[in-house]
Amino acid sequence: MAELFFEAAVVPAAAVPGLPAAERAAEPAFTRADLLGLSAHGPEPPRNFAAYKVLMEDLFNPMRNRALALMAKEPVFASAREVWRKGQGQANAAIVQGLVPFVIRSLEQAYGFTSPPIDYKAAAGFLGLYDMRHHRILVSPTLFNTSLKDFLDTVIHEEMHAFQAELILMLNVQRKGRVLSAPERAIAQYWRNEEPKYRSAMAAGSAMSPETKARYRMIGQEYHAWTTAHFLASRLAGA
Repeated sequence: MAELFFEAAVVPAAAVPGLPAAERAAEPAFTRADLLGLSAHGPEPPRNFAAYKVLMEDLFNPMRNRALALMAKEPVFASAREVWRKGQGQANAAIVQGLVPFVIRSLEQAYGFTSPPIDYKAAAGFLGLYDMRHHRILVSPTLFNTSLKDFLDTVIHEEMHAFQAELILMLNVQRKGRVLSAPERAIAQYWRNEEPKYRSAMAAGSAMSPETKARYRMIGQEYHAWTTAHFLASRLAGA
């Protein structure tokens, strides 16, 4: 599951939640003139889900495949597949400590973003949650008792939400001197335009109806996080 994304505002970087202190001090927001210039020459966001899906796959599938290649070559994943046992939470928790750093490092390399810290604690009934305000990922310890695929699926899903939040932030705020490409800007704007849908869907919390859950998965951010996590977790866990 994902969390509620709040609309980004054109504010000084010092006021942006979750931005590390060093970046708040060193990287100011774009000026109004910069933003007007970008809006005048920048790409239009996709007009519908079908167009979004094509652009999303063209842009992110190569990154996803690179992440898989980076993780698949690490022996730690083969070892985890051998020793992970559903229902053995305490033993699996020890495996997590050695496994997750490889997941984070590979995703950061492939997608070019900075992962937030991961805290293993429950969050309002969700198995996983990206907390944008405090820039952290929460993963419920109950996942230690599930399958390796389910655990990896949740971690990667929330990492993708952190990546999405960074791209949305970069519509207004520079990050480490990096400028969004035209397709990235179009995708990030599409995500931000859909934020009211998150507010509506998440109003029901974990008690979403099946119909609401189906619509929720078709929201751009959720679709990207869900398909990416399913692709990677299935292959890494050997499911």
